[in-house]
Amino acid sequence: MHNWLAQFTSVKPQERRALFLSFIYLFCLLCGYYMLRPIRDEMAVRVGVESLNTLIWFTFLGMLLTIPLFGWAVSRFSRANLIPAVYAFFIVNLLVFFSLYRLDYLIDLGPAMQKTLAMSFFTWVSIYNLFVISIFWSFMADIYDTYSAKRLFGFIAAGGTAGTLLGSLLTNITSAMTHNGSDAASWLILMCALLLGVAVLCVRQLNQLQRGRAGDANVAEAELKPAAANMWAAIPLLARSPYLLGICVLVFLYSLLSTFLYFMQADIVKSNIEDSQQRIALFASIDFVVNSLTLLLQIFVTARLISKFGLALSLMVIPLMLGLGFMLVGSFSSTDTIQSQTAFTLPWVAGLQLSLLPALLLGIQIFRRAGQYAINRPAREMLYTVVSKEEKYQAKNLIDTTIYRGGDAVSGQIYAELAEGLGLKLSTIAWIAVPVCGLWAMVSFILGRLHRNKSRLAQPSGGVDSASDKL
Repeated sequence: MHNWLAQFTSVKPQERRALFLSFIYLFCLLCGYYMLRPIRDEMAVRVGVESLNTLIWFTFLGMLLTIPLFGWAVSRFSRANLIPAVYAFFIVNLLVFFSLYRLDYLIDLGPAMQKTLAMSFFTWVSIYNLFVISIFWSFMADIYDTYSAKRLFGFIAAGGTAGTLLGSLLTNITSAMTHNGSDAASWLILMCALLLGVAVLCVRQLNQLQRGRAGDANVAEAELKPAAANMWAAIPLLARSPYLLGICVLVFLYSLLSTFLYFMQADIVKSNIEDSQQRIALFASIDFVVNSLTLLLQIFVTARLISKFGLALSLMVIPLMLGLGFMLVGSFSSTDTIQSQTAFTLPWVAGLQLSLLPALLLGIQIFRRAGQYAINRPAREMLYTVVSKEEKYQAKNLIDTTIYRGGDAVSGQIYAELAEGLGLKLSTIAWIAVPVCGLWAMVSFILGRLHRNKSRLAQPSGGVDSASDKL
């Protein structure tokens, strides 16, 4: 195993067991999540666009309630006990959802109960994902030092990519082998619970390895107890930093347009695909394509794009291309175009055909997500390289959680007002999104320039990296 790992990363003999466990740990987390994600998206379609905004607000409020509770637990329990306990709690939740969906498949719970179950599952998964991935990387930052992280985190992250691909593939296969959406959902949820159980075993093994290296169990246990960060202490940092406020605007605009696309996707899919099982298979297929495209972009495009064109222009790529996509959607005079005779057959989802507008909208969603993961998110993370350590950890945490999820909630309300309050059609909303894409691109350019200037101030001798120097 060491010889195999050494071909991909500069792992030392004493690190190989921890590296392998970390790889499997993230693999299980993301493989399980990408089994849940298509079910969550199907639940969004099932409850309808008119209720989707309510779900997003539930998610935001649930997160606001959960973060202080988790912070309290972190400040009082050792990591060795806390992380397995949190995951065990989620496993129990998954088993409850498995039982409910299995019951719905066997006896049909009825429309009212099915809608309540769908809303509960959507909200739960949205909060679940925030915590399991955040806990993972916090754990990795605790057990690996800076030198080890630089050498090994790339390989560990590859475990997550492999997990997303396998999770999407298994979801598609399971959907094809089951009888309806509830049947598929129940077995996928059960598989996720089993994978989360494997993740707990990895956590315990990694904690034992760290105790063994520390030598003294008492010292090791003290080191395993992390400190809780006060997220709200970041508010004054944001208030006095135009640069951080600019990043808040950037995140909000991204959230706004992503939410618009998500609502459009839910509306289009519900109008065109009645079968719940087919919808789960479709969402799983989209996830597989997105993650495959993301991997290719990460390998062949991301680094070259930023190196050649600089951070500012790299940040502008996705909003400009997304603006073009919204223009294409808006070019259809009304949603009646959905019934166009032009049809696209998707061979990986049995019996499914989509007309031009749904296929175009799903294609834009695939591009937006792959571009976000491979280009926009890495470029956005680089914006934090020129801020203080306090801003980097406290302000970034607030932006990545509260600002982002709050943006989802506000954006959902805006979409609901446009679609339901004003009665605007999908094509009209798409045209409204075009200038927002332009604003997003402009903010991206300004932040890229500010980043360049801050980099120069941090290096008085004039040594600036080639990516920043391009502008």
